[in-house]
Amino acid sequence: MGIEVILFDADGVIQLPARGVEDMLRHVFGFLPENYEPLVHDIVEAEKPCQWGDGEFAARLPSVFERWNLDPDAAPRLIRAWATVAVDADVAQLIGILRNTWLCWLASNQEPSRARHMSERLGYREVFDREFYSCELGVAKPDLEYFRKITRLTGIAPESMLFLDDREGNVAAAKTAGLHAVRFNLRECESAPAELARLLARFGVNV
Repeated sequence: MGIEVILFDADGVIQLPARGVEDMLRHVFGFLPENYEPLVHDIVEAEKPCQWGDGEFAARLPSVFERWNLDPDAAPRLIRAWATVAVDADVAQLIGILRNTWLCWLASNQEPSRARHMSERLGYREVFDREFYSCELGVAKPDLEYFRKITRLTGIAPESMLFLDDREGNVAAAKTAGLHAVRFNLRECESAPAELARLLARFGVNV
């Protein structure tokens, strides 16, 4: 059975952060907090339940900031900075070419506000044929149910799907769920379109 659908992760596959962590924190707070690595860890941990659809990220941030004696009113600034990414135009263009022959879907772990930003402001609802955000599915990668839910919702067999992600754990989970899967990381590519085309060709997807 050939590939019918190509699923793309977002972060690390089609987009990268527009700011480094230190630059982002300076932008949000007006200074770089001391010992900021544990702060970033707490921010990431606060986001995780939201990626499973459990509330809005912005509602969880003020309590994190208060624990660190930071301005809780900075939450909206962090939400905007968190969502600010640089989309790789070459990869987006290649997806447009692929859509002439294959279905191309977005398969990404996101909290609700970032998912809305990506779909509406970045225009991913036009870039992809379908979008599958973890916050809407109620389950996140690498949980096998994430992939199984997509196959149930779409009625397409997992062996007809090819999944690309920058995290090896997510790739392994997709394979366990029956999908074809391969790791692709924008950060490691000299030429992202060439590397992506090379990987796709391994599965009979030739562009």
